[in-house]
Amino acid sequence: MSTALVRAIGRWSLVALMLNGVIGSSVFGLPSVLWGRLGAASPWAWLLAAVAIGLIVACFDEVASRFEGAGGPYLYARVAFGRLAGIEMGWLAYLVRLTASATNANLFVIYLGQFWPGAAGPVASRVVLALVIIPLAFANVRGVRGGARVSTVLLIVKLLPLATFALMGLALAVPHPVAHPAAPVPGLHDWLDVILILMFAYGGFEAALVPLAEAKAPQRDAPFALGSRYSPAPSCMAARSSW
Repeated sequence: MSTALVRAIGRWSLVALMLNGVIGSSVFGLPSVLWGRLGAASPWAWLLAAVAIGLIVACFDEVASRFEGAGGPYLYARVAFGRLAGIEMGWLAYLVRLTASATNANLFVIYLGQFWPGAAGPVASRVVLALVIIPLAFANVRGVRGGARVSTVLLIVKLLPLATFALMGLALAVPHPVAHPAAPVPGLHDWLDVILILMFAYGGFEAALVPLAEAKAPQRDAPFALGSRYSPAPSCMAARSSW
């Protein structure tokens, strides 16, 4: 009996996984937080953080094109710097995913509480989180194909209301500009805090690199999902043999 992982994640499924890792509940809550810190300069913070995270994405793009195994950042650090670095990166990746998921889940409950105040209660909030998390966990436990399909559906569910929200905002703001309350003059500390928050908001794409052993063509599709054109790169035989 074969014990190899099933390579069932296609190119567009991998794209959906990466976008789902980036687009979370924070996208609706961050604009007001950033405005409170930077005022009218907050759009520039989005662009500055995008440039910074773009450099990191470019590094992942190059490295991911050289591996076929599972592990993502853990695998890359292990092959490049040894077992200790790999273990440290693995634990950091685990903690990042754990805290990021908890943060987004908590924001979901906070948003829901605006429409249903009882959702923020100690019992109701846990029931809501269970109803959200358990079906997703079940779909992934059943198999990679089902998990990939659920990820694609979730991306569509996320993008449609987000696009509608943006278009409605533009339709209301352009013909009817309103005077915004004066924001404090931002200092260096404010800028650094905001950039750090935005780096969290833009992150998450690296989680989709962890299950690349279940991707159909990881060396080709991972760079595509990260936003670049595919360019052949030599496989890292050390990665495959050590894995």
